[in-house]
Amino acid sequence: MTKEVFQLKPEHRTVLKSIASHAEEDAFSFFYGKSAAGALEKACTVVPQQGKEGPMTIGICFEPSGLVTSVTILSSEEERGKKVAEESFLKQFKGKKMSDAFQVGSDVDGVSGATWSSKAVAEALRKSSFAFKTFVEVKK
Repeated sequence: MTKEVFQLKPEHRTVLKSIASHAEEDAFSFFYGKSAAGALEKACTVVPQQGKEGPMTIGICFEPSGLVTSVTILSSEEERGKKVAEESFLKQFKGKKMSDAFQVGSDVDGVSGATWSSKAVAEALRKSSFAFKTFVEVKK
């Protein structure tokens, strides 16, 4: 597995803020899984995200084509929103395209009573999809 860090330029930050209002990232790190021949098989990133009750850390992995393969809540201080860490919520992201909207009420089903937390996870998907498209997809 290899790691690569991408620093955001001012123009990247402008676009990121337009799709993710809570974005404060200066960089994105991607971890790559490669075949024996060196072909990209998976790219994963860890995204810090503000939840309603505190910070969350969300792991997101993509296929080389940009499809989401997994979303994992690595840490969270959400008490009322803890159901967003359950597979029943997270499984809806598997197979989504990086070009999807990731908007609760549109293409993401939120958790009843945990709307803010659901929106936080969706925003993390928007941020990571932007980073994948901007930095990783162009390298394939």
